[in-house]
Formats: sequence, C-alpha cells, structure tokens
Amino acid sequence: MPIDLQIIDVTEPGRDEDLAFMQEEAKKHNKKMQLPPQIFNDDVYCGDYADFEVANDDDDIMRFLKLETGPTKSELLNNTAPDSGLITQNGISGHENGEIKENAEPLGEHESNDTA
Repeated sequence: MPIDLQIIDVTEPGRDEDLAFMQEEAKKHNKKMQLPPQIFNDDVYCGDYADFEVANDDDDIMRFLKLETGPTKSELLNNTAPDSGLITQNGISGHENGEIKENAEPLGEHESNDTA
C-alpha cells in the first residue's frame, strides 16, 4: 500500500518553525532527545525513529503512522494505551481514574489483566 509522504529537512534555511514544531511535539510526548527524524501524520505526532523500529518489528506500522485506529501492540503489552482507563501501579491492576477498585488484586507472574 503506497503511503504519501513529505520529507521536511529541518536543517534547511528557513525551516526554523518546522524545527521548533518538531521539538515541541517531541517534548510533549516525553522524548528526551528531540532530534530528527520525528515522524508525523499531518500535525499528529507518531514517534521517533526508535518508535518506528519497534512498530516495524511488531508489524504495526499502520497503527504507528495513525493510518489504523486502536493501540499499538507495544502499547498493549506495556499497558500504556491511550484512553484505556486502566492504570497499573506497583503491580496492582484495577486502577481506574486513579482509584483502586475494591476487588483489585496484584497480578501474579504469569497472569494478565486481559479482559478479552
């Protein structure tokens, strides 16, 4: 499937606004290093090259590029899917919106909190 893309070289003269935008967006997503390449779908931040490599290894490029909806496989594995409503903290699952459910129990080594 061909994907339209535009490569923007932020080191070219006159690209100061693009460089600032790239760095600000990377900072918003907790990237310590805001170095190129940073990947966007229009103005939506997708990630940096390391994120791209992970998505490629996980065969999840379309989600990484925001061309498919839903969390990526790595977000699901790390329980960092956006808007999941489920927070895991200190080995305890069952947190929703920062509150512990009454029946929440710690996960065992081989247990998961999959509800599917």
